[in-house]
Amino acid sequence: MRVLVCALLIAIAPLACRAEVQLEPPHPALAAIQANLDRCKDATPGNTLERLCTMDSSKAVDALLNKLYGRIVAKLKEPTSNDHDAKERAELLKRLIASERAWIVYRDADCDHRSGYMLGGSGEPTIYEDCLFTMRRDRVNDLFRLYNDRFPDIAN
Repeated sequence: MRVLVCALLIAIAPLACRAEVQLEPPHPALAAIQANLDRCKDATPGNTLERLCTMDSSKAVDALLNKLYGRIVAKLKEPTSNDHDAKERAELLKRLIASERAWIVYRDADCDHRSGYMLGGSGEPTIYEDCLFTMRRDRVNDLFRLYNDRFPDIAN
């Protein structure tokens, strides 16, 4: 029995460690965007008005995502004196571009699928916009957390 419990704890340990990694701080600009969205939704309840609030916040997050992505790309393209670092940056840039292209296709397909829950109803566009906002926000956090250690000034 003790062996089984020890084996279970050893199996779960990597999951606990992974959970801590996900608790890293989010991009600093997202808190204000989320607060504006929450205020707007509280002030204007209703399907259509909430969708408009979400669309405005989604545009703000999309602008932040584009700015962050541009900064990361610029950093990866910066010349370096170290040949190894230049090769690594070129490979990271190639992978980032491929990842971003795949993510856009995935984002659109997933949000289309999620909004299908209310297919044909007035809630369909609201769910779609909420999904776009969430996916963009999560992508900002993913990129920020991935590159923040290497390029601490990308959030500025």
